[in-house]
Amino acid sequence: NEFNISNANYYSVRVLNSSATILSKFQPWSTDVIGIGGNTTTVFVGPRTSKEHTLQFNNTVTLKGGVAEYCQAPFSLLISLYVNMQFDISVTLEYLSHREQATLSVVQQVCCVPSGNCTAAEW
Repeated sequence: NEFNISNANYYSVRVLNSSATILSKFQPWSTDVIGIGGNTTTVFVGPRTSKEHTLQFNNTVTLKGGVAEYCQAPFSLLISLYVNMQFDISVTLEYLSHREQATLSVVQQVCCVPSGNCTAAEW
């Protein structure tokens, strides 16, 4: 996964690390942690930077139980199946000798058919 970082402030910002926790939202009340990821690369973002810096991180997701059964059901060969996943992203940054943590939480529909391709017909 990746996200963009820009800086509209009048001082430089250093991104020290980022991490992500991924939750299954197969059911609205679900709170199962199904993946984690991170990046410890330091990124320097100058003041008033209009160019976005992309910060990438790898994550591994493991589906289990009812979600795994749904994604591997026989009808997954006929139709595209998606699962709602919540991505909780945390970034540690530093500016003017001050450390701070910024967080972002987003829910996305993620393709979960065995082929991993929900855009092409498999039959």
